[in-house]
Amino acid sequence: MQQRQLRLGDILDDYCPRERRVTNHVIVAMIAEDVKQVRCTTCDADHDFKHAKVPRQRRKTETPAALYAQVLSTGPKRVAHDPPTPQAETSASAAAATEMDEPDEQNEQDESPSETPAPVLSAAAERV
Repeated sequence: MQQRQLRLGDILDDYCPRERRVTNHVIVAMIAEDVKQVRCTTCDADHDFKHAKVPRQRRKTETPAALYAQVLSTGPKRVAHDPPTPQAETSASAAAATEMDEPDEQNEQDESPSETPAPVLSAAAERV
């Protein structure tokens, strides 16, 4: 038994790119015996006849770690500063030594009792 020849308005299965699945479609345009355009019966979108072939899935070409490294490589560059000169090191160590001496003097001043304590008044003492 032969299959009946397709004609306009017939329903067939095709891949719908809008819905991304195979659904029923109505034939909209034909040239001779070839179906050229169909309309999805679910979403009413017209598109070329795809012979019910689902397109292959796209694969990610790079891993997230590789993409992260790529972003970091295109970012701003870090500037390396010149190493300190020997004279700067000696002056820096001398400044650090003087800074260490100063807090000791401040601690001695903090440890000495203040001569006049601040007066403490309460609201109850004023009423009496």
